[in-house]
Amino acid sequence: MKNLFFISLFTLLFSGCTLILDIDENCGNGKVDPNEECDGNNLDGEDCQSLGKGVGYLQCTNECTYDFTACALVD
Repeated sequence: MKNLFFISLFTLLFSGCTLILDIDENCGNGKVDPNEECDGNNLDGEDCQSLGKGVGYLQCTNECTYDFTACALVD
């Protein structure tokens, strides 16, 4: 079993496979670029209410997408 682990590890490391990450190089520059909803404190003029998520504090994630966790719908 131990040999199988090492063979698998060796194969993975030396197979020429490349891990491809979809990282937006512009995310974090403070400017809302294509494929970004927001960037840092730049929410592109949006807030919880304008996006139909009620009231609260709209935030931006490190992946430049909206974070609605501080938004709340009210009756």
